[in-house]
Amino acid sequence: MSIRSRNQLFTAGFAAAVTLAFSSWNSFSQTTGHNTLGKRTAHQDNNAARRSTVVGAGEVLANRLLQITRDLPGRIHKIYVEAGDEVIKGQALIDIETAPRDAKLITQYSPLTGIVADIPARVGDITPGRSSNMPLMTIADMSKIYIEVNVDGEDMPKLAVAQTAKIVIDAFYKARVRGLVVRKDPHPIAPSGPPEFRVTIEITQIRPDIRRRLRPGMTAVAWIATGGKGINARRAR
Repeated sequence: MSIRSRNQLFTAGFAAAVTLAFSSWNSFSQTTGHNTLGKRTAHQDNNAARRSTVVGAGEVLANRLLQITRDLPGRIHKIYVEAGDEVIKGQALIDIETAPRDAKLITQYSPLTGIVADIPARVGDITPGRSSNMPLMTIADMSKIYIEVNVDGEDMPKLAVAQTAKIVIDAFYKARVRGLVVRKDPHPIAPSGPPEFRVTIEITQIRPDIRRRLRPGMTAVAWIATGGKGINARRAR
């Protein structure tokens, strides 16, 4: 089973547990009401419709991923950063020693401010240059952060761009996070089996200290409000 599959199974279970807790609390609240015991008014039905949600589980995505490569062959002499480090544009990332014939150290710098998402290269590795597609490292641009979740096919007609969402990121499950739907993928994730679709949500409200600690691949759950399109996407940003 892939890491992504395990993450999806974990977040699906997490979503089910939290949703069950919410449902139990709502049932408790209804049965303890003094004036509405066993009753449901049209006003309450309308409110319930407006509050209806679609739940999806998925993971954190960066605005973009940039691979750092090397055109000329050489040997990796030093790596200045580790996976998960914050880097700024122009920061030194890696030293590469060129061919012995005219050996010299070439330093490669970060082309943007972001997070070091992955470093497959190791000190002492030989970089073959253009003949290889293997990046030295990958930098994640986190200027915008998204949550990509999987949604059941039967729920897709209820969803629309600019609908609001409440988000729980598993690593920071107590943090208040909000977002807006920015994309509905019209193509099913798998060609067979019960249809599921990907929905992308841009994070619009999050504490700065939590935002700085988010990393691509972190698992998350989103509750998308389907009662309306919510606030205008342009005003929310």
